[in-house]
Amino acid sequence: MDMKKRIHLELRNRTPSDVKELVLDNCRSNEGKIEGLTDEFEELEFLSTINVGLTSVANLPKLNKLKKLELSDNRISGGLEVLAERCPNLTHLNLSGNKIKDLSTIEPLKKLENLKSLDLFNCEVTNLNDYRENVFKLLPQLTYLDGYDKEDKEAPDSDAEAYVEGLDDDDDDEDEVEEEEYDEDAAPGEEDEEEGEEEEDEEEGEEEEEDISGEEEEEEEEEQNPRASLTTQNTTREKKTEKQRRKEREEKEKARTRLAQREQTDKQQQWFRLRSIKAELQRRAQVTAQRRQRRQERREAEKTQPRRLGRLRFEAPDLEVQLSDELPGSLRQLKPEGSLLKDRFKSLQKRNLIEPRERAKFKLKHKLKYVEKRAFKEITL
Repeated sequence: MDMKKRIHLELRNRTPSDVKELVLDNCRSNEGKIEGLTDEFEELEFLSTINVGLTSVANLPKLNKLKKLELSDNRISGGLEVLAERCPNLTHLNLSGNKIKDLSTIEPLKKLENLKSLDLFNCEVTNLNDYRENVFKLLPQLTYLDGYDKEDKEAPDSDAEAYVEGLDDDDDDEDEVEEEEYDEDAAPGEEDEEEGEEEEDEEEGEEEEEDISGEEEEEEEEEQNPRASLTTQNTTREKKTEKQRRKEREEKEKARTRLAQREQTDKQQQWFRLRSIKAELQRRAQVTAQRRQRRQERREAEKTQPRRLGRLRFEAPDLEVQLSDELPGSLRQLKPEGSLLKDRFKSLQKRNLIEPRERAKFKLKHKLKYVEKRAFKEITL
């Protein structure tokens, strides 16, 4: 389904000015450009064009109220200055899975003063050295990059929505105060659980201190025994900190949620294909009906034809006639055509009284030999 038809279906008898959210995932774009979107979508706040084959956003209309834009899993490699011109209030931008190779491509995003969250996951630019530090320097207004802030803390869902909606830090402080009041009113069992969690955190801190002291001792031993250090390097490489383990778990959870979202969009896409599926079923039913009709006609025609009684089929005889140049000048000289016996024999075959037959072919047992003989009179001495 192309993008224009998808937009028409998404409107659902609404005017473009009444639409605030528009999802166009997994549809087809003509020549990698946006189609069907106009300036009439003036109230649009959320736009999703995931996996539609976009190579450029040049045809994006003026959307002053747009806050969240999903452009993941496309083939965009540049031209982001259009976003700063036509979406000035953008706060959340997802460019994961595109062909962004260097930092100069995202430099035009400086003009988006309200941009708080940027996602470049699975782009080639993430393989550059000091990628995160350079992006935060290039875009100082940015709070979250690939779902994490400058201190590698993940953005919770509530905070992400708050940034998308443009909430201030004062609102966050009020939420923290409410959470503290709620904790004071919690049940005694919950307080015990919190105390247990604090004790576990203290134990983990002590274990980390012991690991640090153990690493210092290992470094001293490596200086004294360089050969023994080779065996200990393999063990130290396998150890991971709690932060690394947490980050791996979070990445796996993100992958699961992304897969679930993809399955959900596929199901939605099947709903949009109901009309084409119905047309395909009607076409197949029409083809089967035509085949059934031809089969019935063939069976009716076979009823009037001679049945097959033996190995051979009945073959109608050729009509024996004489051409005008073959006719003699007198009826007395006219020769009869055909044979009465053969005609009666074919009639019996046609009426299924006897089976069709053919003349038996006899083969010679021995081939003829040609021998050259000379007369004795031809021999002269």
